[in-house]
Amino acid sequence: MNDHGGQMPCEHATEDSALVFDNYGSKGSEPGIHALVVGVSAYDPLLSPSGVNRGVFQSIPGAAAGAAGFANWLIKDFHHPGKLPVRTVRVLLSPTEPEEESILPLRSWAQVSEGILKSELKAWRDDCNRNSENVAVLYASGHGAAITASAAHVFLPEVNTSGDRYGSSLNLAVVQEAMAGCAAASNIYVIDTCASREKQLHVPPGKGIGLDIDPELGEPRERVLVISSARFGMKAWTLGDSRNTVFSAALLSLLQRSGEWLRNTGTFAVTAERLKEDFPGEMGRLLGPQKAARQKLRFSGQHEARGLHCPDPLPKFSVSFMLSPTARGSFAVEVHQFGSGDVVFSAPVTSEMPADGKITAGFYYAIVVATEGQYAGKSTPPQQLPVDRDATVHLPSPGE
Repeated sequence: MNDHGGQMPCEHATEDSALVFDNYGSKGSEPGIHALVVGVSAYDPLLSPSGVNRGVFQSIPGAAAGAAGFANWLIKDFHHPGKLPVRTVRVLLSPTEPEEESILPLRSWAQVSEGILKSELKAWRDDCNRNSENVAVLYASGHGAAITASAAHVFLPEVNTSGDRYGSSLNLAVVQEAMAGCAAASNIYVIDTCASREKQLHVPPGKGIGLDIDPELGEPRERVLVISSARFGMKAWTLGDSRNTVFSAALLSLLQRSGEWLRNTGTFAVTAERLKEDFPGEMGRLLGPQKAARQKLRFSGQHEARGLHCPDPLPKFSVSFMLSPTARGSFAVEVHQFGSGDVVFSAPVTSEMPADGKITAGFYYAIVVATEGQYAGKSTPPQQLPVDRDATVHLPSPGE
């Protein structure tokens, strides 16, 4: 069970309500995570007299489904390192027909429109503003224009027919500026856009849907993390399976394992730093190195030192233990749980044959024990062993 009690979508959610998860109950002012998730795949066509779609923005299967997958992960699998529960999740989607099966686990969501986006942005900010320990999360995916590391427009379904391209967009720069006046201590923005080329951009300032900016903003948030991915061209953006974009598939995979063992809290947690390290490799695995090079991945800002999320169950990693070529004799490597001393892994090892195993993320110590020869029964001093990714570990042998 997750930290927010595995609640079902809120009882008062209706067919046109974006609030698909509500874990407030009688605790309306207590801290937690408040999320707004927007995913636009289906764009209204601009039809010529002969019925041809002349719209600049064609539909892009994957954006809505990837957003729905992120929302579902928040509701079912997210675990805040500080035990903050998920309080509210609002979901606005514009899916293509092939995506509808992929988003069924959400059970309810609202169709994206300019009107409902304005009202849900305000409701999201109002919830975030209830407690200074709140965490505000905004995920947005679709056709867009990534302008800087922290600013982007995500175009809405009406953009082809509106006559005002940037007027029919979610303006994330304005949202971020307005959220500087919100009480929430932490803001996290995840931006997944199919980008226009920057040299072609001319965006009138303030265009698009955002939030009213308080003239007395107060102090900017200390912890604002922006994860932004923009690709030129649809082939570098979608996976073609109507379930994810490249970015959303990589993100959901890495959120289960891309972490570090944090000594200050004694936990394994996904961190922004490790995500930044691991994203290029994961995208390369999904796309191949040539297409992955077209990705434009940006991380900016910072988040709290205790991490973003604690996966449950903990992931396991491949660890290969090797001895130096000068080691003579037969040995065994033992991995002990730090603190209790319990043995979690033991295997024979020689200078020519490494010991390979799968070890659960955690903090351990390793020793090498001589099983025969002049040092039989002797062992090496304990060597600290944090396990938080696949690794090759070089160990000394007794007598070296």
